[in-house]
Formats: sequence, structure tokens, C-alpha cells
Amino acid sequence: MGGPLHRGIVTEGSHCGLFIVRRGVLLTREDGPHILPSVTQGLVLEIAVELNVRVERRPFTLDEMLGADEVFLAGTTLEVMPVARIDDAAVADGKPGTITKRLRAAYLDRVKRGDDAPRT
Repeated sequence: MGGPLHRGIVTEGSHCGLFIVRRGVLLTREDGPHILPSVTQGLVLEIAVELNVRVERRPFTLDEMLGADEVFLAGTTLEVMPVARIDDAAVADGKPGTITKRLRAAYLDRVKRGDDAPRT
């Protein structure tokens, strides 16, 4: 696996998936040799589609992440956790963004109902 960067491309956290939002589009990595499949990632992506958030699964660079409108981590123990800072730089205005807040609320609602596995 390696760390959060592989050949200049952002991969994932050690126990969580990494998501960014740029211009209203939710970006996360596709499954592959450097990204493990994740039930939580699948649930977040399913919720995004339900909320009419456009999703792209593709590699992205550290520069793209640093210039993102929103960044969040998602995992079993983290659930959907906004990221306010990366190293010394604030993500956008340093506050959780609208899409992250909507995804977090919907995710927590699904968990509370016991409906926390992707349906697809």
C-alpha cells in the first residue's frame, strides 16, 4: 500500500477513504492496487448519488486536494469527518463545506436507522 501519496497521486488514509469536493463534484479514488475497497466509501458514494451530487472516481494530485473546496475522510470509526487543514493550509475557509455536511448528516441518519450498508 504505502502512504497517502503514490507517485504524486493521493491515495487514502491508513484506516479511511479520502474525498475532495471541487466545483460541486465529489472526487475519490477508484479501487485498485493502491486503494482497498471500502463499505464506508460505497455507502458515502451511494448517499452522494441519492443527494444528486456528481461523483467521479479517479486519481487526483496533492495540488488538487490543496485547492479543493472541501475535503473529508470517511471510515467505520471516523464516519464522515471534515478536514479543515492540510499541514499549515486551511481547506477553503477552514470550515466544513455544504456537501460534506449534507453527506455527514445523511450518513449518520443511515447509521442510526441501521441502514449502514450500501444497497448496490
